[in-house]
Amino acid sequence: MSWRKEGGELPSDRMSLLNFRRTLRIVDVDESDAGDYRCSASNTLGSAHHSIKVTVKASPFWISPPRNLILAPNETGILNCRVSGDPKPKITWSINGIPIDNAPQDPGRKVEEDTIILSHVQTGSSAVYQCNASNQFGYLMANAFVSVLAEPPRVLTPPNNVYQVITNNPALLDCATFGSPMPTITFKDSTQAIQSADPYVIHENGSLEIDVAQQTNGGRYTCIATNALGIRENHVLLQRDMDAVFECKVKHDPSLVTSVTWLKDHATLPQASDRYVVEAERLTIRDVTEDDEGTYTCLATTSLDQDSASAMLTVVEQRTPPPALELTGAGGKRSVQLNLGAAAERAQQPQPQ
Repeated sequence: MSWRKEGGELPSDRMSLLNFRRTLRIVDVDESDAGDYRCSASNTLGSAHHSIKVTVKASPFWISPPRNLILAPNETGILNCRVSGDPKPKITWSINGIPIDNAPQDPGRKVEEDTIILSHVQTGSSAVYQCNASNQFGYLMANAFVSVLAEPPRVLTPPNNVYQVITNNPALLDCATFGSPMPTITFKDSTQAIQSADPYVIHENGSLEIDVAQQTNGGRYTCIATNALGIRENHVLLQRDMDAVFECKVKHDPSLVTSVTWLKDHATLPQASDRYVVEAERLTIRDVTEDDEGTYTCLATTSLDQDSASAMLTVVEQRTPPPALELTGAGGKRSVQLNLGAAAERAQQPQPQ
């Protein structure tokens, strides 16, 4: 007894022969197993052949389920419900649990089998859309939330962040935003708008990257988030020296005595450290290190009330390169050995005279 597949090969890793090779068993069947199978039997008196046609059917399975949408008024959105199966699945849509044919008419909504196009949406167009795909072997269902929002820009990055960077190293200034329509992000320094060109790169997430920071790149930068509903600005400070300086300008009734207290992460500054220099309206942190990262708060107090303002200090440390690098075992075909510092240690040993 023998088996073969016409125009193809038997799946040797998923098949077994049973009942004295009279039964061919295939597990984990997929669409590639469809086709004509031929069974042959022979002995000393002759041979016989029999063909069996195998058709593989499939319940619906996802190619691309519908995704949630967040749209602004007058924008256009598309919902896709891409499935496959055999027989071809039938796709039906519902809105908030109501079959779409029975839902209130919307001239901006167009249904094309597995796709819904929503044009010129309005704030009242928010809804839950259900896609159902079915055939005689099963069904799939998925929900997609369509939210129509009209939101002016909001800057999620805390204001007045201070970034420390070392000369000739990259600097990354964050500006995370939210809004609907999606805000457009631009930057300006103290003198002019910044274009996305060398040495600046404005990333899609709103961050401004300076590839190689120089002394001239230090200063105040403004992130500007704009959409049709408004404009929002956020300021950050880039410092290239190793001191961090915070200023706290306080206005108050001149008849009241005002005291200013500085906090780090909501706790008082270390009293024993001489690196914190507190002046009338200024805090200077000398020789900044990674331990100085945190939120600094200026707390102004009078006998009647108090007020505060905070800013975050972010420190970008320069990575120290290895002092020496030695390559050994280079004669091998597949591997080498790198010894960090070995060459430097030998270089410090006294040399024979």
